[in-house]
Amino acid sequence: MTKPFMLPLFSVIVLLCGMTVQAQTFSFVQHDTLIYYQNVDTVYEFHASVHNLLPQTHTLLYTLTPVLFADTARNTSICTYVGCYPPHSGSYSVPQEYESAFDDDLVKFTVYNIISDWSQGFPMPVESSLVGDYVFDITVANAAEPSEFTTARVSLIYGDGVVPQVVAPLPGNAALVSNFPNPFNASTEIRFSLAEHAPVQLAVYDLLGREVAKLVDGAQFHAGSYRLNWNATSASGPPLPSGNYLVRLLTPGQSATHRIALIR
Repeated sequence: MTKPFMLPLFSVIVLLCGMTVQAQTFSFVQHDTLIYYQNVDTVYEFHASVHNLLPQTHTLLYTLTPVLFADTARNTSICTYVGCYPPHSGSYSVPQEYESAFDDDLVKFTVYNIISDWSQGFPMPVESSLVGDYVFDITVANAAEPSEFTTARVSLIYGDGVVPQVVAPLPGNAALVSNFPNPFNASTEIRFSLAEHAPVQLAVYDLLGREVAKLVDGAQFHAGSYRLNWNATSASGPPLPSGNYLVRLLTPGQSATHRIALIR
């Protein structure tokens, strides 16, 4: 019996309609593309994740390129599951090696709200204030085949308001999208979305159903996606203990609940 011919499962060459197409060797998802700041934090992080689709070790090349920088000497950094590379200013690239089929959900692109002088070796950071808006492009490429790459543009925009709106497609209904990180230690970013203009109640409860923190109390929001930082303090002010909690979003006619974990 003649054995049928089969292409290897992980062949990187695919024949499609008479054309040779290079198969995808990695996936990259940029989770944050717009962050508003008010000079209240020392770092601002754009989170992302990457997945090595190959059954062998794979090296990806991360490149950060300033597009609009109010301060051209402003330090930025690229972080992966290994840790953060030293801060830089201007355009730069760093390679990261991944094992077979590895998922890296700890990718971050950081803008520092501090200044440093590297001329004398490792510097002591000095607190400073960001000025204006910052836009940069992030490119992730196959180090062995640079023609395979993906690029995302992210923006750090000066803004005000307790709950800034995030540029995103309008949701189909009211729902908590996520919180990041989760589990978390000192603080976490809670994200929610609205399908239409509505008053919002957003609160945190323990697993016995007792309200421990009120985050939004009846404020009006337009349709769209929003996010706010919560520092894990109770309604009376003291820090909450470690444990599981529920975040509940309530609008007229709709509600959603999301479970979060606090680890101190």
